Amino acid sequence: MSGARSRGGRSGEAPAERAARRAGSPAGAVVTCAAVALACVLAPRPARAQSGAAAARQPAAGAPGDTLTLGTAIRGALERSPDVRSARAAVSGAAADRLAAWGAFLPRADASTSFYRYSFTTVTFLSPEGLSQRLSDPITDKRRSTSQSLQLSWDLLRGGRRFAELGATAAESRAASLRVSDAERTAVSTVKQAFFDALLRQRLAEMASDQLEARRQDLEVTRRRYQIAAVDRSDLLGAEIQVHRAELRLADARAAAREAERQLEVAMGRKGEAPDSLALAEAPPLPDADSLDANALVRQAMGENPALAAFRADAAAASLRKWSARSRYLPTISLGFDLSRSEQLGPNGSFFTFDPSNHSNSFFVAASWNLFNGFTRHQEAAQAAVAQNQALASRSKKSHEIERDVRNLVAEVRRRQHRLEIQREVADLSRQRVELARQQFRLGSLSFIELQNVIDQATSDEQAVAQELHDARVAWARLEALVGGGS
Repeated sequence: MSGARSRGGRSGEAPAERAARRAGSPAGAVVTCAAVALACVLAPRPARAQSGAAAARQPAAGAPGDTLTLGTAIRGALERSPDVRSARAAVSGAAADRLAAWGAFLPRADASTSFYRYSFTTVTFLSPEGLSQRLSDPITDKRRSTSQSLQLSWDLLRGGRRFAELGATAAESRAASLRVSDAERTAVSTVKQAFFDALLRQRLAEMASDQLEARRQDLEVTRRRYQIAAVDRSDLLGAEIQVHRAELRLADARAAAREAERQLEVAMGRKGEAPDSLALAEAPPLPDADSLDANALVRQAMGENPALAAFRADAAAASLRKWSARSRYLPTISLGFDLSRSEQLGPNGSFFTFDPSNHSNSFFVAASWNLFNGFTRHQEAAQAAVAQNQALASRSKKSHEIERDVRNLVAEVRRRQHRLEIQREVADLSRQRVELARQQFRLGSLSFIELQNVIDQATSDEQAVAQELHDARVAWARLEALVGGGS
């Protein structure tokens, strides 16, 4: 990926960090590789400072194990994700198929041993006239025998089918390994988005807590002004209503944060039983999207995307399967060797005799050619051709989707960066406007309703900053899932 310059201090920063930035703090270091930039934006950073009731309800950030970092969440997802575990199981199955394909080149060996006991008693017989007669003295006899054999056989020629099967299983094993990488990328992207969603919801809950505290302060100011008849009863009731509404918004924001935290737990492969307080480490600043090269990113995605490579491996395996099916039209030549021992024992012989006296051996060369088997070979070849065409079509569709998504995401991260810059400026101006409005309200030059309108607009602008930052992070995570990079 092309170079990207870190926009230090502009995304997800606390008020103290913004103040330091305005005072002249550095903007951030230059990141020379966009893959590194992607890793930087999505890697963990120490949790931001919290204020008011939001800080009181969070565990101490310095306590070990209290803060969940993005890296910890990713490791948990890679270890416990059902999709990743399923893909890894498929790799084991493909390895067994490849071992079996190698085994087809080796001779087959079969060993057997048997012990036989037979006894009979004859009481009746047929006379020459065809009548059943009984013997005055029944005939009784016992027979015993034992045999052992060792058979070796080897297919000398099978029309190249074994080589085709070996190549096909190798391609399928490669496809299975690539799908593990694709499943890991998907799991990482999913847990990142869940992490960013939880960060957003926690940030909105913190804002709601700060807003409640501000509403209570406004209520106290309104009460004092009401006592000196500077405002009327309607303004006091309005201030009380605003406090209760802020309490409702805080309850809803905390509930949404808990839901997002449970979703994060599920994305990490857990049961969604998050603790009462789940502190999340803040993400680092966003890199500069203006220097991204969409064409270079498309080329990188085409060369490194594991899903696309898996389709290529599927097509190669299907092509070899097609040759394997066609090889059934060719004759088969086999070699074999048989060594056996046996012995007939009398009625008093030992039943378990492991060293029979009679020996025999044989050697054979056999050639066979299946001239017709009801179009089964044609069916197998046609099915393999269909699988090959489907894999090629899926690869073509996937490549078009990847190019489309990469170009769209590059445009989106640039747009999000521009919107975030503007929205931050708007939020800064709104905060200044709120301070001026509160001063005017205390001096009596601004009504309570006008003050609340200014506060509501500033609140909306602060929430818009948090939402834009979240959307920008998600867009970078989706772009990284397509083109690769640090996780």
